[in-house]
Amino acid sequence: MSMPLQVRTEPPKPEDVQASYGFVALIAKQIPEIGTLMEQAVRENWTPDRFSLALANTGWWKSTPDGQRQWLVKTIADPASAYTEAATGADQIRNLTAQLGVPMPDAKTAQDWWLWTKVAGYDENGTRAYIARTALDSNFSAAEPGGGRLGQMVNDMWKLSQDYGYMPNGIVNEISDRAQWYLRTGGSIDTTGWQSQMREYAAAKYAPFADRIRGGETVRDIARPYLDSYSKVLELNAQDISLDDKLMQKALQGDGQAALPVWQFEQELRKDDRYGYTNGARQEAASTVQAIGRAFGMVG
Repeated sequence: MSMPLQVRTEPPKPEDVQASYGFVALIAKQIPEIGTLMEQAVRENWTPDRFSLALANTGWWKSTPDGQRQWLVKTIADPASAYTEAATGADQIRNLTAQLGVPMPDAKTAQDWWLWTKVAGYDENGTRAYIARTALDSNFSAAEPGGGRLGQMVNDMWKLSQDYGYMPNGIVNEISDRAQWYLRTGGSIDTTGWQSQMREYAAAKYAPFADRIRGGETVRDIARPYLDSYSKVLELNAQDISLDDKLMQKALQGDGQAALPVWQFEQELRKDDRYGYTNGARQEAASTVQAIGRAFGMVG
């Protein structure tokens, strides 16, 4: 590729060199080979054409795709426009962190991140993954993440864990760590791996329903008849009944081969101490008293 040449009749002043190479100096932090070249160029007052020729002989130049090299050449030829592009790029990076739900860097840090995505030639997914990794690994002071893609993933994974009855101690930290890992590696919302893990966990734990679980139903889907009976018999809100409840566990796990039939589950519920405080239990007791009274001629 031909390099942009600038003919000079005398060596440039230090401030001229800095003006010509200023933007490249930012890139130099990301590419050590260019950094070394920059130091020599400034120290020896190279002209831009000499720097360009030296750049074309670096290993980085020879191993870098043409599109990325063209972008770098443009920054050398027109540093003012490059600074403007970098400022816009920094804004884009800060907006992206908000979309991802990860800590937001200051403008200068965002510019450095944007530069690296350009130097590395990342596509959209690669850029998201890089920004997620870098933001989550950075030590700068920022608000805790809670929204964006990360927040949505955490919420989705939390719902999946509830739907499949997976609620061990430390589940909040486990989900947070796993969601961050997904974002770091893919840069996008992807909970398929977590759902597969939940499915296999549930199929092993609730063996009587393993085929249905692997077929696409969640434990909560399968538990619906039991939850409805639980709500009806003990007069509780079904939303307040956890799949970890000991009676629900007994119903769903059964003897390991067969689940507890719903009618038998309702019998178990009536043995619970809470049943005695329900309106249903009072009505049942009243009906029993009346039946006994009629049997003995005490009630007309």
